Amino acid sequence: MLFSCFVYKITRDKTGSRLSHVKITGGSVSLKQSINDEKINDIRFYNGDKFISMQEASAGEICVLTGLEKTLSGQLIDRNNIAIMPKSDASAVSRKLILPNGADFHSAAKELNKIFEELPEIQLEIEKLRGYKNFSLWRTTATDTFSAYRKKTRIFS
Repeated sequence: MLFSCFVYKITRDKTGSRLSHVKITGGSVSLKQSINDEKINDIRFYNGDKFISMQEASAGEICVLTGLEKTLSGQLIDRNNIAIMPKSDASAVSRKLILPNGADFHSAAKELNKIFEELPEIQLEIEKLRGYKNFSLWRTTATDTFSAYRKKTRIFS
């Protein structure tokens, strides 16, 4: 049976490595297997904050894959391809972020992209028009999740 999985969450570990949390829905995945031109560096099974690394994960198992930089929460990986899930057009709340004077635009963009990875219900658009650089954020559910995340990461303290 060919490998398939559902990516249900993206996080980062203490060292900053990107973690793709998946449920294996078919077949099995092994260490160093290539998915969409990316190699799996580690297959982790977590128990709280601790994990064990394994050589393989099979259908029905929930694990974390490292080495995948292109996956997003809500995506389906079938065989060796990543299916892009459609974005919601319904936007209930929209915000524009204006950086404080002297703030580094590229550092802020990098941090905001991490938020987008971890909270897929937040849509991020970066605009560069007429010399201005704007961030637009919108989501289809309550806004307190972003506020809590902003306090946690202290991006815009």
